[in-house]
Amino acid sequence: MTAASDSELSNLLDLTVSCKDLKNKDTFSKSDPMCVVMMRESSSSPYVEVGRTERVENNLNPSFTTPFRMKYFFERSQQLRFEVYDCDSSSGSLDHHDKLGHLEVSLAEVVQGRLATQGKLLVDSGNTHAKIFIRAQQTVECRESWNICFSARGLDNKDFFGLSDPYLVFYKKSAKGDFIVTGQTKVIKNNLNPNWEPFIINKARFNDNDEQLPIKIECYDYNSDGSPDFIGDVTTTGGELFKEIGSKSFPVRSFIVTGQTKVIKNNLNPNWEPFIINKARFNDNDDQLPIKIECYDYNSDGSPDFIGDVTTTGGELFKEIGSKSFPLINQHKKEKKGKKYKNSGVLLVSSLTSEEECDFIYYVQAGLQISFIVAVDFTASNGNPQVPNSLHYFNPQYAVNQYTTAIQAVGNVIQEYDSDKLFPVYGFGGRFFGTQVVSHNYPLNNNPDNPNVVGVQGILDSYRYAISHSQLAGPTYFQPIIKAAMRTASQFQTGLHYFMLLIITDGAIVDLDATIEAVIEASHYPLSIIIIGVGDADFDSMEALDSDKAMLSSGNRVAARDIVQFVALRDIIRPDMDPSRLSVQHQQQLAMHVLAEVPRQVKDYLKPKGVYPSTVQKLAQQDQARLNPNSQTQ
Repeated sequence: MTAASDSELSNLLDLTVSCKDLKNKDTFSKSDPMCVVMMRESSSSPYVEVGRTERVENNLNPSFTTPFRMKYFFERSQQLRFEVYDCDSSSGSLDHHDKLGHLEVSLAEVVQGRLATQGKLLVDSGNTHAKIFIRAQQTVECRESWNICFSARGLDNKDFFGLSDPYLVFYKKSAKGDFIVTGQTKVIKNNLNPNWEPFIINKARFNDNDEQLPIKIECYDYNSDGSPDFIGDVTTTGGELFKEIGSKSFPVRSFIVTGQTKVIKNNLNPNWEPFIINKARFNDNDDQLPIKIECYDYNSDGSPDFIGDVTTTGGELFKEIGSKSFPLINQHKKEKKGKKYKNSGVLLVSSLTSEEECDFIYYVQAGLQISFIVAVDFTASNGNPQVPNSLHYFNPQYAVNQYTTAIQAVGNVIQEYDSDKLFPVYGFGGRFFGTQVVSHNYPLNNNPDNPNVVGVQGILDSYRYAISHSQLAGPTYFQPIIKAAMRTASQFQTGLHYFMLLIITDGAIVDLDATIEAVIEASHYPLSIIIIGVGDADFDSMEALDSDKAMLSSGNRVAARDIVQFVALRDIIRPDMDPSRLSVQHQQQLAMHVLAEVPRQVKDYLKPKGVYPSTVQKLAQQDQARLNPNSQTQ
């Protein structure tokens, strides 16, 4: 597996929070809530505060406008804790405020979107109906902010004994079509013609740095009881909002690299392959933003020769596809040749299409279900489970060995993406529960009709029970369990489901050729295979299954995509380490190594089939309607 940077494996998210039916802790008014979010990356480490929202006065149903920005990693277990307080003073110490409840949840669950619409009950809230709602919105790094001065004239008066106390609330349209809060001005007292203080907001937060994105601005009259009166609203775009403000100016920008085509050898009239790039990456999704395209002659010594460049805009570049050409200018050459110089070639845009982004996070947010299948090696080469040097040995003082470490490392991440958390778990290479025949895909719960267990703890419990009631045997065959997983995956090919088979083994496989054939066939189904090698055996055959350099092949058959990831546990954890010292940190390191390629594998399966995140969302809605025919979409 090729190592990748955090920026390549993560998505940047803004989390926004709202609450409903909070308990009132104040005697003569309502609670003034604030939300604090904390994060930890293991159950043994303490929570660390990430940030706090603003304080909302006299409101038991607050919608906080301050977002929490954090990076999301599929392959990590990121645990969050949201605490809501009634703030009665300006003290920064949480001990000085009344707690209104808390919620512990994984970032993976937040990303899936149910918390945004259904919410969850707050724990220790003092109110059985108090809920918290958390929305995750993907965002981009943007180092520019708007500094906006808003004013209004002739607002409606909503007060009997004075004038309205107006303030503005800002929203942007999300990918799902609804509007989400992005910010709010301060309140101006007793004024129907207010001039608000400058409102500063990051451009990505305000409108995704997209001047064509619909935004909504609502105006309210503030009331001290927490129930503001609606004055009116306007829906527009940033482009319209900022069209005529005094005299418009454009800041000087430097150019940054956004992408590069492939090299075409020995050709003065090249037709490059389609170049796919995110619109925000290409030109901030702004057709008037200056862009520069440079053309070079590739040299193998790493010092390319400059041919020429053109500076234009997306609007100009894509105006007349196929017919308009752009001269490439080499300024040095132009100065040298003078009037004889015309250009160093011309650039044409041959075609242009727009397609939906297929990042893994978009599939998850749309409702993709990832299911987990586990297979454990019960061959005799593991050693007698009653003997301390066995890989299956459990010391009476602690219930940990290399197999449980692998199960927990992968399972604790994957179970967050499976709504029912029912996982089939099998053993291979053993005689199970008194049977005399060696089986290579026997359910460890001893129930062939229903091999599912509940959650990661169910996997661990069934594994420990099977070890004490089965006999290790052999040899090591992978093909039967891969075929079984493939049969399951073949029943769910609409795009709503994806499966991960975790195989934990202690040695080389006997049926390598048959396994290669099975993997090639499985590459056509919604399935990924993770193999974790335990112990100190020779794992060369496992490396052959991992198609990092070339697609797996057998004769004339070639895998449709790379679906296997192999990791030897000894490369993450020292082989001589006492099992009692295996920690959550070790599990996290292992998960990061074995799961890092899964997002790409999911995309490589779904996108070529024409299954986009919007497709998955429709399928999820249809599935929800089928399961709950009487429910209404919120």
